[in-house]
Amino acid sequence: MSKGFPKGKWLFWVILIVFLILLGRMWQLQIIEGEKYRQLAEKNRLRLEKVNPPRGRIFDRKGRLIVGNKPSFDLFVVPADLKEKESFARELSSFLDLSEEEILRRINGARSPFEMVRLKKDLSFEELSRISANLWDFPALRILISPTRVYPQGPVAPHVIGTVGEITQEEIRRLRDKGYGVGDYIGKSGLELQYEELLRGKKGGRQVEVDALGRRVRVLQEIDPQSGWDLYLNIDLDLQLKAQSLLEGKRGAIVVMDPRSGEILAMASSPSFDPREFGRFIDPEKWRALAEDPSHPFTNRAIQGIYAPGSVFKIIVALAALAMGQVEPQERFYC
Repeated sequence: MSKGFPKGKWLFWVILIVFLILLGRMWQLQIIEGEKYRQLAEKNRLRLEKVNPPRGRIFDRKGRLIVGNKPSFDLFVVPADLKEKESFARELSSFLDLSEEEILRRINGARSPFEMVRLKKDLSFEELSRISANLWDFPALRILISPTRVYPQGPVAPHVIGTVGEITQEEIRRLRDKGYGVGDYIGKSGLELQYEELLRGKKGGRQVEVDALGRRVRVLQEIDPQSGWDLYLNIDLDLQLKAQSLLEGKRGAIVVMDPRSGEILAMASSPSFDPREFGRFIDPEKWRALAEDPSHPFTNRAIQGIYAPGSVFKIIVALAALAMGQVEPQERFYC
């Protein structure tokens, strides 16, 4: 009869050791690392959708609207819901006027995989229709309504008002601490840039529950966005439009000032540009053509041009002659 260790006891100890290993692993997952995995599970079930605020409006001295906002359909993506980023970018590029590289750049620029990233602002009707019809194939996509700039009077004082455009990677690195992220729009020039902090407003958000396919189930919590501050200018809309019409087809600048207060009532520069071109994606070729235009349409000739002053005393002499009735306002003199 063998005096070795009984086989039954060997089996018992093997089962006990395996059980203790499983118990230890369960303790690690549920107790030691439980909070971490609970947070991961919550992030897989919950999404935070940012809600962009309406940008502050811009009015003339009489309260007439120069720059306002309108609703636009914007396309967002949640990177965490993507299985294959490359194939997603390749398929989506066939629906949008965006390259695969640009789509991937935006996705990879997200601060968090659970953060919604704006891929395209102000979708055209054709883009909206095609994407809406294929949303089932793109569960990571979201179509949300966001405010975008509108110019009800047309391009009024574009050099003064300035433009709004999509934030660059350099600006994101510099302004990330202020809440800016990929796909945000920011003042680029003029008053839009000077008063960015006041005009931008404060973002809101929605915490939504999603199913296994990333589809929204319900809204759990919502924080309304805060609109930006409105801006009232000294510019008079009628005088501004008249100054712009006088310069149409010419090179030059017109400044109308109230001599009693120093208020600028109109400031026009020509050649000019249309700020509406910058409210959505602008074709690189069109941008390059504007930037390299020898007539320099982005230059505000009223304050950025360098000119010889001429004989400024002639203005005083001319005013005296008019006051004494020696000349008529319509007379011209070559100096």
